[in-house]
Amino acid sequence: MFVKNVLGSSDDERKCKCKSWIAHWERNRGGTVNTECMAIGCREKDKKEPGGGHVTIRGELTEYIVPLCTTHNAIPAGQEFEVSRAASPVPAHKCRA
Repeated sequence: MFVKNVLGSSDDERKCKCKSWIAHWERNRGGTVNTECMAIGCREKDKKEPGGGHVTIRGELTEYIVPLCTTHNAIPAGQEFEVSRAASPVPAHKCRA
């Protein structure tokens, strides 16, 4: 699936009761899981310990969180890239905190 990073989402992360986007993703997926960057073809060294990327999915208005490495999380807003369907996007506004 194709996604775009959301511009200026760092401020939203501080408002989330989960304290970080990756914690939000894990909590709303049902606990800690073995995560890695979900961008197709990622070869980053930090792919085993990604952050939570705040993205929109092509054709949707809802904002989601998916695991992304530093490089993919820094792709400019508006530039599409592909993530695995296994990324299991979690809505950014929904929290089970």
